[in-house]
Amino acid sequence: MIEKSPEIVIIKDFVKELHPKNILEVGCNWGRELKHLEGLSNLCGIDKDSEKIARAKTYVKGDFRVCDAINITYKNLKFDMVFSTGVFAHSPPEKIKQIMDEMFRVSSKYILIVEYIGSHLSRNTVGNCKQNTWVHDYNKLVSGYDVVTKYNEKIFYGTDQFHVLLLKKDVPKIETIVKIREVPQEKRFEIKIGKFKIGF
Repeated sequence: MIEKSPEIVIIKDFVKELHPKNILEVGCNWGRELKHLEGLSNLCGIDKDSEKIARAKTYVKGDFRVCDAINITYKNLKFDMVFSTGVFAHSPPEKIKQIMDEMFRVSSKYILIVEYIGSHLSRNTVGNCKQNTWVHDYNKLVSGYDVVTKYNEKIFYGTDQFHVLLLKKDVPKIETIVKIREVPQEKRFEIKIGKFKIGF
């Protein structure tokens, strides 16, 4: 399967490195990202759109539920990894802490956030809405949680820009050095942080 979207490459590389036994995607839509993780972990997804969940069930091997990101119907500490992509950018400021609370509650180890912040989003100011999207201060959002920020970078890909955060619960802080360099043709960038290396 060809991975054309940089957010899919980012998510898959972290999953390959961290080997979570089970994964939940918050706001899974019809399963585009999860499809690329088949065979790497036990997969689950939630979305508030019942039609999208029905499609995901026919497209991806996993457990899918219709529910809102502010009321996830899984028990505490259920998943090794919980991730979202584009969910916060489409959520108003008054909901983002509720979403983060739920992601934190159901994760036993890792929370991965991949958010669009470039293109038309870059013209927004923090907390303001344009074209049904919002820009949020993600560093401020995660500062109130008992986590270690293992990865926190803004990644450019053409006209798109992503803010990528990998959080790990209840471990000592480890200092790392980030190196970004251009790489030949087949990969747009290669990013190294500690033992992590992301290429796209």
